[in-house]
Amino acid sequence: MTAVEPTTEPTEGKSRRDVLCGLMVALLAPGALVACGESSPSGGSTPGGSGGSGGAPGTKLAALTDVPQGSGLVVDQPGGGGKLLLVRSSETDVKAFNAACTHQGTTVDPPKNGTITCPNHGSQYDAATGALKKGPATTGLNAVAVKVDGSNVVLA
Repeated sequence: MTAVEPTTEPTEGKSRRDVLCGLMVALLAPGALVACGESSPSGGSTPGGSGGSGGAPGTKLAALTDVPQGSGLVVDQPGGGGKLLLVRSSETDVKAFNAACTHQGTTVDPPKNGTITCPNHGSQYDAATGALKKGPATTGLNAVAVKVDGSNVVLA
């Protein structure tokens, strides 16, 4: 094992998270990089990898009655892929988004008055589309295909 020399180079333009993740990778294991998030083609961060759902079509996410109309519910993604935000706009219309804020990966809050907000730095997203309304995030939330099947919300 080789020793890692401390550096005195400035870290301008790098976040504390970038620096710590770099140190973790250098000192612990290459596999630790996954915990720091990956960059998506659009430039936004998608912590834990892709914005996909990780479950098979028909996998139950929640009972429809558990998703408040005009708001939403954060649930675990099947297969341990992070969190999903289920947003219910009407009696039978439910949409889902990866619940990780595209700025730094914090789990966003369910929508209020049509806006999804990140509690960490205040990024805002449109509850109907996941589109970015206000930064510091630079991209919208990744949509995940879901449908209402009887009394449940399932992966489509």
